[in-house]
Amino acid sequence: MRRVLSTGLTAAAALCLAAAVVPAASAQENVGTILGAERADVVKDSYIVSLKADTASRAAAPGLASKYGGQVDQVWQHALNGFSVKMTAKQAARLAADPKVAYVQQDAQVHLLDVQQNPPSWGLDRVDQRDLPLSSSYQYDTTASNVHAYIIDTG
Repeated sequence: MRRVLSTGLTAAAALCLAAAVVPAASAQENVGTILGAERADVVKDSYIVSLKADTASRAAAPGLASKYGGQVDQVWQHALNGFSVKMTAKQAARLAADPKVAYVQQDAQVHLLDVQQNPPSWGLDRVDQRDLPLSSSYQYDTTASNVHAYIIDTG
């Protein structure tokens, strides 16, 4: 009788221990990597999400953003199958681990230079000066402060 009671108590204790461990394991969140998060010129709480090819961005964006606590800003389907979203870094890391997501990248500001050092071989260095030797830089004559660039192709 004592042996049956001891075995029963051991089994009950093991069952309680297993029940306590399972929720703790499932409480761990899957997190992914945020590309570009280490840059100095990031836009706080703004992310670009690229979806895997078999996921339709228009259909998936609202649900994914809502699931992880974010708000969709824009949805793209041609140049990029994805969307931009406003959310915290922790929420974005959880979104990055979703199986429908190819990657999540921190949004960042880009800046133009008015002088290009060692310009590429497109002949720009020759365009800005007539006389040799070349200066190894391309310098604009004016800054065009009244011009606004809306699309910047970074290659």
